[in-house]
Amino acid sequence: MPPAPPIEVEFQITREDLFAFQWRAATWRRMRLAGSDLAMLAAALVVMGLLTNGRDAFRLGWVSVLINMSGALVFVATVAVVLAYMNRRSARRALRAMIDDEKADGGSLGTHRIVLTEQELIETTAVAESRRAWTGMDRVEQDDGYVFIYTGPHAAHIVPKRAFADAAGATRFYETAKQLLEAARRA
Repeated sequence: MPPAPPIEVEFQITREDLFAFQWRAATWRRMRLAGSDLAMLAAALVVMGLLTNGRDAFRLGWVSVLINMSGALVFVATVAVVLAYMNRRSARRALRAMIDDEKADGGSLGTHRIVLTEQELIETTAVAESRRAWTGMDRVEQDDGYVFIYTGPHAAHIVPKRAFADAAGATRFYETAKQLLEAARRA
């Protein structure tokens, strides 16, 4: 089978694109932590119930214990919601401040050109050209607005789907990147 021709796309990366990538990474991390947070909350409720009622739990009856636990659960849930809101707001502000420091055409923002070949991904910006073999890539993912070609666990080439003439073009680009990465892993 003859080699596939290189696939090339040129696009603008904006502050909103950088924010979308950083927020995605932060959100995925929080989702992974949510399970351990729930386990800790359950353990805290059990300990609090035992400390609150102790040996009297059997004398007071289970209805009384459940009422006390319900009150504690409402309190802890309220605190959890308030802390989650404050954490989310703080994270958004920190990301916005970090992204606002980026210079236009400094490498992250501005015009990017990505070429996918069978051997490597080539990215060209106003300040640099980089080449990375597919064997050095981590993974390829997508969401509704972007294709992400990860070079490591937390770093990726961000390709907005708006760079393509239609959704089919974005899908072809994503599928090609995935196939090139899988082929490199098999080799």
